[in-house]
Amino acid sequence: MAIAIACLTIGYWGVFTSSGSKRFDEMDGILPIASGALGILLLSISIGWA
Repeated sequence: MAIAIACLTIGYWGVFTSSGSKRFDEMDGILPIASGALGILLLSISIGWA
């Protein structure tokens, strides 16, 4: 569950904050989006198994 929260945090930071948007520009922008999607997947799996 901690990994899922970390992925969601990185995804949120990379997409919705100005410093994250500056860090992940152009082709690097896929990293926070993929991290957020992975976080949602892991969180849904961990909640389903709880």
